[in-house]
Amino acid sequence: MFYCAHFWEDICFKNGPLVHPRLFARLVGPHYRRITLLLNDHGIGCIIRNDYRGGGVGDLPAQECWPELWVLQDHDEPRARQVVDAVLPRQAIAGEPWQCPACGEWLEPQFAACWHCAPVVDP
Repeated sequence: MFYCAHFWEDICFKNGPLVHPRLFARLVGPHYRRITLLLNDHGIGCIIRNDYRGGGVGDLPAQECWPELWVLQDHDEPRARQVVDAVLPRQAIAGEPWQCPACGEWLEPQFAACWHCAPVVDP
């Protein structure tokens, strides 16, 4: 059985990807590889799946082409979370919720685009 360490990026919703999967893989892929090396240094076996699938978008669903970091052993999953959390602490997003001027949807401060109608708003 595999456990997955998933790094979520809010880059698409109902209107499709805002960032092309190949660009995402090129920009975010080095961070996945850095975490893979970190986990391997701590004796935690892991692999990156879909690292080179970005070119398949169109023939494959976009969500099947995003890179994924998988921990290989069930018993390593809690320790892998601890290692990653120690290096990449979660940070609170500063700011206030805002209302989309186009559709009126209320959004949390980390969003620069409305998930409902997708116009980009200056932060």
